[in-house]
Amino acid sequence: MKRKYAKSKLTRLDSYFGYGFISPWIIGFVVLGLYPFLYSFYLSLHMSRFTGRGLVLSWSGFDNYRTLLFDSDNTDYINALLSFVLESLFVIPLVVIMAFLLALLINQKLRGRLFFRVIYFFPVIISSGEIYRQIRSEGATEIISIDMLNTIFLGLAPEWILTSVLYAFSQLITILWYSGVPMLIFLAGLQKRDMSLYEAAKIDGASGWDSFWKITVPLIMPLFTLNIVYITIYLGTVEHNHIVEMIDNQIGMEGYGYASAMAWLYGLVLLVMIVFFASLFRSRHKLR
Repeated sequence: MKRKYAKSKLTRLDSYFGYGFISPWIIGFVVLGLYPFLYSFYLSLHMSRFTGRGLVLSWSGFDNYRTLLFDSDNTDYINALLSFVLESLFVIPLVVIMAFLLALLINQKLRGRLFFRVIYFFPVIISSGEIYRQIRSEGATEIISIDMLNTIFLGLAPEWILTSVLYAFSQLITILWYSGVPMLIFLAGLQKRDMSLYEAAKIDGASGWDSFWKITVPLIMPLFTLNIVYITIYLGTVEHNHIVEMIDNQIGMEGYGYASAMAWLYGLVLLVMIVFFASLFRSRHKLR
């Protein structure tokens, strides 16, 4: 039978101090996070318009959502969602895998590795929305054209193959651009490994390839999930995201109610994507 011990005055005092220190975060989350989050859903159930008396709301239920999903005259938003999902299915895994390979590379004991770390992380420092928008508008991310691909394939490849290859190459700069933060997360994980595991595996006759797949990958796998969540949220909320721009534009056209419905539907899509990608990379190994 377990005995219950009363908390000492010192323990209770420490608890009060702890709650006091985290109270600014709790207040900030409720006021700046939770309340706008719930209020946006409340707005999505209304038709909104600005009058001389301010914002006027009229109850519409789920009409905004039905309009978004089933109105045949309003397919731009759904098409943008589908395009974002399809592009993310290609870009997000490649960003994470590229970041992992770069982390493995710059974790090696080579001359000038600090310089390479700075170079690979430098795009993150300057990756404001306007800078990246200017880079894309100047065509800096397009390193190959459809005419060049036709020349390479001697004009024999089907159009859908050329389009897929062109998209893969056009996203190469973007993939490298977004790999900075995930690379640092992987690098931190690689530097915290218990090297005695590798020594034991080497004594047992394991090769470097065996150690990589049986030790390195299982140890780093939880960081894959972390980076998947980070990249999905980052790509979904970055300033030059077309869907974010559509939501901002709808605030001035259809009002806050319709824009809130767009944002909530988009948030559900991002949540499904996070669950899907995290389930692909989730670790089945318990780290102790």
